[in-house]
Amino acid sequence: MALHVTPEELESVEEIERNVSKHLSVVNDIFSWEKEVIASKSGHEEGSVLCSSVQVMAAEAEIETAAAKRVLWSMCREWERRHTELEAAMKKQKPKPSEAILTYVKGLEYQISGNEQWSETTKRYVGLQEEIAA
Repeated sequence: MALHVTPEELESVEEIERNVSKHLSVVNDIFSWEKEVIASKSGHEEGSVLCSSVQVMAAEAEIETAAAKRVLWSMCREWERRHTELEAAMKKQKPKPSEAILTYVKGLEYQISGNEQWSETTKRYVGLQEEIAA
């Protein structure tokens, strides 16, 4: 795909990129939580410190990790809604955004959904909940 966007166009979508980045990071944290817990119990002391939005949410809200994941999923759905709003606002801008930047923003949307779908189905994360319980 030959997609050419200018630095100015990329600058114009920084808010959209930040929104997408939050979604990608949190989805990864939700799905990788069990893997990280296992690693923290079996890895080297210095490299096995848990650092995850799941842990932060649970600690700050004083809730269990399962509840923290539910809250984080709600936040992800809000970031998806926000992406749609930001994209719609961008399409109304004058002058009209180029097809290249519109395609780029649509690609970010696909990245969100693809990341979630991959995380739900990859052997990297599937079945780890049961491994922790064992």
